[in-house]
Amino acid sequence: ADGVWSVTVGPVAPEVYHYNFTIDGVRTIDPSNPQLKTGSTASTITSVLEIRHPSPAFYDAQPVPHGDIRTHWYHSKSLDSVRRLTVYTPPGYDKNRSSRYPVLYLFHGANADENAWYRLGRANLILDNLLAAGKIHPFIVVMPFGYGVTPGGPQTDNTAKFGKDLIEDVIPYIESSYRAFTDRGNRDRVSAVGSHRR
Repeated sequence: ADGVWSVTVGPVAPEVYHYNFTIDGVRTIDPSNPQLKTGSTASTITSVLEIRHPSPAFYDAQPVPHGDIRTHWYHSKSLDSVRRLTVYTPPGYDKNRSSRYPVLYLFHGANADENAWYRLGRANLILDNLLAAGKIHPFIVVMPFGYGVTPGGPQTDNTAKFGKDLIEDVIPYIESSYRAFTDRGNRDRVSAVGSHRR
């Protein structure tokens, strides 16, 4: 009756959780929690709660060599717009000037953006840890903005327009800016839903 309430849950397994409050029918974030999940649409915004593992999780920052996250603005001729993409380079990329690398094009899910894989998914930390453990070989990861049309609006021709931007603008930009292998066998792509095609 005085507007103060509380709830207790758990125990909760160690993991990263997203949640919202619904107050009088209005969905909102937790005003006392600065950790947020954001994306390309308002419906993406949620509060984030991490229950820590007793030992480091596979996605935690660990004392290993770290790669770089780089943001690039580029002009998409196919879409006639200025767009942004994110690139992960493995540790040692700038020192090993003679080395070339395979490239993984990593697509985000619906309502996300080009920052989602590293800011929310911690892809860069996961890759750093796997490289340090000797479980993978170094490669470049490109995380483009996965919409060819404005998110939240009509999605007519979205897939075709995104594909055109990827083939005609993103891949040539990466292959001219980074020491990337340019043959098809060293170029891979993965979407957020787990479909994997070569």
